Amino acid sequence: MRVEIPFNSFNESTNLDAPESCVYTIVVYPSKEFEEEHNSNIPLVMTIVIAFTHFIMIVTFLIYNWFVQRRNSKVVGAAARANGILSSMFPRSVRDRLIANKEEEDAK
Repeated sequence: MRVEIPFNSFNESTNLDAPESCVYTIVVYPSKEFEEEHNSNIPLVMTIVIAFTHFIMIVTFLIYNWFVQRRNSKVVGAAARANGILSSMFPRSVRDRLIANKEEEDAK
């Protein structure tokens, strides 16, 4: 955990060959108190919270998708049964005319 900072990096225009240039560096060693003071579990906790939130969102969308597919299959099944009943009760020309009239009413 040693950090070494050369003084000349603060001023890039200095010439290291010049007699007035500074060739010293700062070396910083963090103390145990400093390390313990800034050591925390907050990043780990936040990562777990975000991962759990994403997991809940994924599960919610999957359940919603399942309900939508189930509803659509019921609607398609009901439409197929209605079409089957309509086909068995009326001749093709009457059935087509009834469907066309219904579509015109829905368009209005």
